[in-house]
Amino acid sequence: MNTSKIVEEIVADYSHLLESLNDTNYNHLTTEDLITIHDAAIKPGQPKGIQDSRGLAGVVKHAKIVDTNCRSVWAIAATYMYDIAYGQVFKDGNKRTGLLAGLSFLAKNGVDASNKGADDALYDLMMGYMGHDPAYTVDRGERLLKSKYPLVKAGVQESKAGVNLMADYSALLDRLGA
Repeated sequence: MNTSKIVEEIVADYSHLLESLNDTNYNHLTTEDLITIHDAAIKPGQPKGIQDSRGLAGVVKHAKIVDTNCRSVWAIAATYMYDIAYGQVFKDGNKRTGLLAGLSFLAKNGVDASNKGADDALYDLMMGYMGHDPAYTVDRGERLLKSKYPLVKAGVQESKAGVNLMADYSALLDRLGA
């Protein structure tokens, strides 16, 4: 049997799976979304603004690449968190912005992102990301997020209308800002 015939049979057998892979596009955050999240996360008197505009654009692009590689919604959220905290793309508040960006992405994509009592684990994760600790990978973040924030319903645009992540996570955000 020649190669093209084998490929045709595989495509025919798995066409339903191949089609579903194209449907995994999530509602991504934009650069503007990240700036809005950052501005909300900054405390009065702290410097606002972008430190690395190319890095900020890279955060958005990297999340879409992770999506293209058929990773989970939690892996993409962890990517936003990691890239912002590790990359230090803003002048200040990168851990808080990264955390809120990841949770906002989850909320936009059908995951209940309300506080699940995982503050200590999230704190450790964000500190590990910012500190360039090799033990704190996107995979580790994905596992943590997946264990704490279950998918509410596939295809849901907003998981919990009116969730105020700033209020829900105020204690953790204060801790990260210390």
